[in-house]
This record gives sequence, C-alpha cells and structure tokens, in this order.
Amino acid sequence: WALSGSPAEVVINDISDNEIPSIVAEVTITNEGGSAQEYNYTWCVVDDESDGCDDAPIYTASAAKLLAADESYDVDLEATVPTEGTYWFKIVVDYVSGTSGASVQFDAVAAETGGDDDDDDSNESSNSGSSQRVSLSTLDRDISDLREMILADSAKLSKTINLIGNVDPKSSGFKSLLTIGNESMGSLRDVQDKVTEIRSITTVVRQITEDAGNVKVNSFLEWGSVKFGFLISNPTDTEQTVQFKSFLPEEVRPEHVLDLDGLQIDFDPLAGSYYVHSSIVLAPHGSVVRKVHVEDIWQFDEEEVETLKRQALEMGESLKGTQYEASGMLIANDIETTLGMILLRQGETLEPQIHILNYRENKLRMASVEQNMIKLRELVTEADASRGVFGRLSGIQIGSTWMIIVAIILGFGMLAAVIFAMWRSQMRLASHLMQNPQPPRDIPPPPSRRPQPTKTPVRKDVYHDRIDAS
Repeated sequence: WALSGSPAEVVINDISDNEIPSIVAEVTITNEGGSAQEYNYTWCVVDDESDGCDDAPIYTASAAKLLAADESYDVDLEATVPTEGTYWFKIVVDYVSGTSGASVQFDAVAAETGGDDDDDDSNESSNSGSSQRVSLSTLDRDISDLREMILADSAKLSKTINLIGNVDPKSSGFKSLLTIGNESMGSLRDVQDKVTEIRSITTVVRQITEDAGNVKVNSFLEWGSVKFGFLISNPTDTEQTVQFKSFLPEEVRPEHVLDLDGLQIDFDPLAGSYYVHSSIVLAPHGSVVRKVHVEDIWQFDEEEVETLKRQALEMGESLKGTQYEASGMLIANDIETTLGMILLRQGETLEPQIHILNYRENKLRMASVEQNMIKLRELVTEADASRGVFGRLSGIQIGSTWMIIVAIILGFGMLAAVIFAMWRSQMRLASHLMQNPQPPRDIPPPPSRRPQPTKTPVRKDVYHDRIDAS
C-alpha cells in the first residue's frame, strides 16, 4: 500500500449562500487513485481572478480529509467576505504527486431585510425569544445529523483500515472507537469526543502507512470529566508486548484519578509529575484502548472567584474619602476585570487540551489577583491606622484637628510672650545701672596672722656636754 499516485478531482458545485458576511460553497473532492489518500485542501476568496490563495486573499482556510479509493467527499466550505462585490472562490487540493484545483466567480450581496425600524423595535423581544426556542428545538436534530455524518465517516474509515491490511478494525481498540451508539452521542461534548477518537484512528493509520514495523501509540483527550485516552496498535504479524508509559499533566495527583482502566500510576522525581504505565500484550494486527478518567481540576470554583470579586469591591468602597481612594479603586477594578476574564476563559467549551492551557493561563491571572488583593488589604490597613491616630479630615473630627492646631499656636504665642517679658526686664535693669552708677566700696584686707616663733630643737649631746662642763 502506497500514498503516491492518488490524484484528486475537485468540483465547486454551487455558491449556496452569497449574502455577506458569510459565504458558503458546496464542494466535492473525489479520490481518483487506486489507494487511500489523505488530502490537504485550502480554500480562499480573492477579488482578482489572477490571484491565488497565497496572494493576500480576502479570506483563506485549510483542512484535511482521508479518502479511500474512488471515494467522494461533499463539504460546505464557509468564507467571510466583508463587503459587496464580485469575487472568486478558489480551492486547491494537495496530494503526493501534485495538486488539483477549482475556482468560480460569484457576486456577494447584502442580506435582505424586511419591515421598518418601529416594527423591529416592537418585535425585538419576541423575535429574540423565538430564536432561542428554535435553537433549543433544533438542537436534538442537529446532534442526530452530526451522529449520522460521523457514522458514515466511521464506516468509510473502517473500510480504509481494511484496505491497508496492517491492522484489524474489529480488534478491541479500533472497534471501541469506531462503534457509534445512541447512548454515546447524547450531547455536543459526546459528538466532540467521538470526533476526537476518529481523529486518533486517522493519526494511527497515517503512522502505520509510514512505518508498519513498530507498535503505535496515540494519545487523545476527551471530556467527562477529563479522559486521557491511549490507542495502542500492533501492525505486525507477531505478538508484541508493550511496556506502556505515559506522563500525566503536572497538576494531576493520585487522588484526582477516578479510573485507571487497568493501568498503574507512579511518580517520576526527575520529571516532577505522575505517569501511568503497564505491560500490555498485543495480538498480531491487534489494538487496545486505555482511558484514564481524571477529575476536572483545571478550573477555579466560580463561587470563590465571585467572593474575591466582592471582597475587592468592598475594600475599594471602604477607601472612599481617604487619600488612598484613587489607588484603591484602580486596584479593585483591575481585580474585577481579571476575575471576569478567568470565568470567561474557563467557561469556553473547547477541546480538553485548550481547556487545560486556559487553566494554566488563568493560574497566572489568579496569581496577579492575589498580589493585588495583598496591596488592597495594605491600603485598607494604612487607611484604618490613619483614621485611628490623626483622625479623618472629614466629619466630626475636623473640629478636633483644628483644636490641636490652635492649641499649638497659642502655646508658641505664650512662650514668645514669656521670653519677651524676661528680655524687657533685663534691658530695664541694665539701663538703670548705666544711669546711676554706684561708688566702689573699700574692702578691708583680711586680718594678718603673727608669725609663730620657731622652736629650735635642743640637741641632747650638747646638753650633756654643758652639764659636764659645769
């Protein structure tokens, strides 16, 4: 089985909707080769016939489709055209040995409107409610139509796998993913999960066509809450034992896992995250599917987010009338906007991969919210301290503030008066002394003391000499 030599026939059947801004073209792509082929196709709208889809088109998009030999694919391709005028709708299909294309000219027109403005205003509420009822009433029908389309694609894919011959579409893995029952297609998320499973099969088939000598493992994510799926297939003619191992997102802990589906969970200290593993035996051309069911931990509790928003607004309101009012309101508004963005992003119904990425972005936003909450609490604390020590510059405490100011001024005035009085008294005393000088008084000298006679010590030897002489 080879991918070469499978040209495609491309036909633009009709421009089924030429009203701006959304243009719809009905296109058929047919595999004219003798083997299955995945076709990458690009469509665009240009305003010059000589322009291609790479020459700055007004609108361009691309997709891919796997077609079995002689299989045709009918699809409605949408394009956005902003203004009325003459345009060319073009499509180019790439395959291994070349390209195929088609183009058609059409006139884009404005949508027709009926009734006057008064009628529109009077019926606005009833029209809105009618549209909602129509949308709800047609939801089940749309899901049923999608189910039929997926069922047809599943049957075609099963035939393609049979043509390849390297894997058995009836093996447990492929069969579980290709089987479509009414109970598994009850909501739009169920439809999205089934499309994800079929896309996983398509990826494995492509890998097998490129290399049929090794076991193939393809991972995919599904809702409910979040399921990590693994399609493991053996395209060889011999039995294979696979030492399967796959890492889980870094946020997952064992207590978050609801169902391991026969796998084991362990922690890798080098990677810093948990992983699931098992030894799986695959029969020749066999396949298995394992799904690890994990609690949806990639979202913030809406009640906690609303509580944070309310606290921020209340603290911002409490700063009114203080010197921190402007700063507090700016921080509170920033917190409210960021929390609103968190709720908006995590409420988007997208693929589980995007859901996890949005959570990680929201985690950074929540970190900034926590920092701003700390700043806001500090402002409130400073404002409360200012009220306690100095009093507010408003209301009944204005009088107290002015009383303190007046008391300080009076104190300085009294001190200045006392100093002035002391200075004036000194100046008067000095002037009086200068006008009436006093004569100097005679001060008697201090009484003198008589000098005491000095006693001459009598030498004992002289005294004894005198006695001997007598």
